[in-house]
Amino acid sequence: MTTVQWGGTPCRVTGRICCMIENVKAWEEELLFTGKIIQDGDNSVSRDEAMRRGGRYLDLVDMLTGDEGPEFYQALIASLQARHDYGAYASTYHALELFPDSLYGEPLLGSLLPLISRQPDWAGRLLAVLCREPGRIVAFNRALSQAPSTTRETILAFIQAQEENGNFLEYYVGKLRPE
Repeated sequence: MTTVQWGGTPCRVTGRICCMIENVKAWEEELLFTGKIIQDGDNSVSRDEAMRRGGRYLDLVDMLTGDEGPEFYQALIASLQARHDYGAYASTYHALELFPDSLYGEPLLGSLLPLISRQPDWAGRLLAVLCREPGRIVAFNRALSQAPSTTRETILAFIQAQEENGNFLEYYVGKLRPE
């Protein structure tokens, strides 16, 4: 169980006093474990345990205010592991949007290739989320222009595929390009 301390400044979104995570490594390990949402038909754990893990995942995500830093942002992205999330990852995307625009640059690029390989649909959705804010687009495009050529080419090919009709970036064609 993650060690947390209640107190600190009110959350910018909810206004409630949120918790401060005292053991980042334990929080991240638990987030990654519970982020592997148990899929229908998986009988390796009981339904009650699957529900407990899903609820715990939401608790861990809800601990964040967006002020925690890049390691938390990247852990959220790494937690997007299951094909079917049954709505749990909506909280994850909400939490990601709490973080400053600057994290949509290098920190996102550092997490994007593994996410594209692991869960391309979630990667497409994440890029669509970043397209909602001009500052995020600038940070991403700047980082993309400075990325190694193989990384840049792989990400650009993915973006172009996502811009096709019916994919996550169809309404954001041309927004994500190196500067």
